[in-house]
Amino acid sequence: MDHDAKIKALHDAILNSSIELEQAFFDDWGLWYSLSLTEVALLVDEAAIHLVDASISDDYLGGTYTARIAIFTERLLVTVEADVSPETQSHKTSARSRSDLKGLAIAAEVGALGGQHGAAAWPGRVHLTLDYGDGETLVLPGGRHAKREQHAAVAASLPSLRVDLTA
Repeated sequence: MDHDAKIKALHDAILNSSIELEQAFFDDWGLWYSLSLTEVALLVDEAAIHLVDASISDDYLGGTYTARIAIFTERLLVTVEADVSPETQSHKTSARSRSDLKGLAIAAEVGALGGQHGAAAWPGRVHLTLDYGDGETLVLPGGRHAKREQHAAVAASLPSLRVDLTA
């Protein structure tokens, strides 16, 4: 894949993972984001992307916010953490082995016997909290208003995350 196609695919995957980030970036990307796309592309290289998740703090409309992007490849977890204000923008892009996963908590929306109000699509929305043993957790999906597709992508990542947990 050429450079432009790689960056576009990565950019699209990030924006599709978070309604809030997509709204905050409506034709106005911060410099931190452009730089982080370069850094993520260099770290990911040609590896297939398995899951992308992004979140942004609720106060993004005021121009001051924090953002977090997580990209899972087969072997890496690449994260971007940004702090933005009208005066400054800073970010940190880092990678770690997915096998560093120490714990996983799960919360499902629909019980195995169905929902209270009839049969709902099992398991419904799934939320994961990943613990990498460094005192910080990664919640998936991170966005407050995650799309159904994002919840499905998170649920579909469970088999590979179980492998990470036992690696």
